Amino acid sequence: MYILFSCNAWHEYSSFEPKAVFSSIEKAADFLQKNRRKLKLEEDDIECFRQHSQTQGRNTNYLVQSCPYNPVRARDLE
Repeated sequence: MYILFSCNAWHEYSSFEPKAVFSSIEKAADFLQKNRRKLKLEEDDIECFRQHSQTQGRNTNYLVQSCPYNPVRARDLE
């Protein structure tokens, strides 16, 4: 799983805000592409995200971080 975050220009952890969860980085990039006007992203921002998994040089940036997914069943806890 990959979590898409928005953050400030300096990518400070304290500014991270989760936006969506995706099964791949490519799906996160596709989401940004489809919503680029609403998010005020340029084509260069999308290309940067596809190459580096983050946007750069903006007041609001976007990045993804992987999140391990290890489901636990209730009976496994007994």
